Amino acid sequence: MEKNNHYTYETAFEELQKIVKIIDQGDVPIDELSEYIQRATALVKVCEAKLNKTEKEVQVMLKQLEENPSENVKETKNKSNSEEE
Repeated sequence: MEKNNHYTYETAFEELQKIVKIIDQGDVPIDELSEYIQRATALVKVCEAKLNKTEKEVQVMLKQLEENPSENVKETKNKSNSEEE
């Protein structure tokens, strides 16, 4: 089993969806159900941590845009110009 911090959000979410589908089918023995629930809980934590991290990063970027709107416009224009060349 991989360490939680090595998962991408997509990988963790896909595995979580598979577990939910297995549980929804209703044919899981109680002993296995407990293992599935524990694994699902760990995956939810991974997804939540990644979403929280991304949200914080976006908030920082938005704050930078609010504080320096003219600099960001210049940077965007400079990037566009250099990409065209």
